[in-house]
Amino acid sequence: MNWGFELSGQGDATVLLIHGVGLNRSVNAPIAQALSQGCQVINLDLPGHGESDRLAISNIEIADLVETIDQFVQSQAVPMAAVVGHSIGALISVELGARYPARYQSVVPITPVYARSAEASQAVQARAKAMAKCSTEDWPREVLAPLARWFGPDEASSAAYQRCADALSVVDPTAYVAAYQAFAQSQGVPDIQLDALKQPMLAIAAEHDINSTPVMAQAMVDRVANGSLHTIQGAKHMAPLTHSREVAAAIVKFLSLYGHWNAA
Repeated sequence: MNWGFELSGQGDATVLLIHGVGLNRSVNAPIAQALSQGCQVINLDLPGHGESDRLAISNIEIADLVETIDQFVQSQAVPMAAVVGHSIGALISVELGARYPARYQSVVPITPVYARSAEASQAVQARAKAMAKCSTEDWPREVLAPLARWFGPDEASSAAYQRCADALSVVDPTAYVAAYQAFAQSQGVPDIQLDALKQPMLAIAAEHDINSTPVMAQAMVDRVANGSLHTIQGAKHMAPLTHSREVAAAIVKFLSLYGHWNAA
């Protein structure tokens, strides 16, 4: 399979960046630039997003994305990496760490979902069904619907809003629906993965994210063996883009503690 990704930086340490569903690696570009000052960064497009081929299977699950991305990492001859994932990428990052501890030395889930309520599960599954049934004529409107959850009314003219709108507008509809359905069927990061995770974990939450809440992130931190939390004040779901400097600084501080980032 062909992958869309960008390499930057250099050094012994490697960080893998995984974006959220419907988007592409462009939304992680500001973080990639900051992290590349102290390590090698792999900024990856999810399967079926950006320049990456879609998976040749239907009814995909988070585990399918995890396995495929791990195969990609192995193909890059990376002996060990820290993994940073946003939204669905947060779920992927934790599972990568739990399943393959020899390859992923630390984990940074950003705005992760954990223990969704019944009401929240019904809402996200309803959105997934609406997307799956959406007509070609209505798709341009449907695909941009998340922007109303990710941004406030006063942010519609911002560069961050436009970058997300641009990414959503060009995503492969089939791949987006499949990935969103996998995300919707998940209740969030499973306890069994958190219990298995022995590597250091930094959960990054956004103060005003109503679906991936700071409470969820704190509960994850409380569950793992070696976890910490950083909450981005004033931020919503797209904190990695709208508050990229603070997010990057928190990641650099965390990675530096374990020798996974070292500025020249």
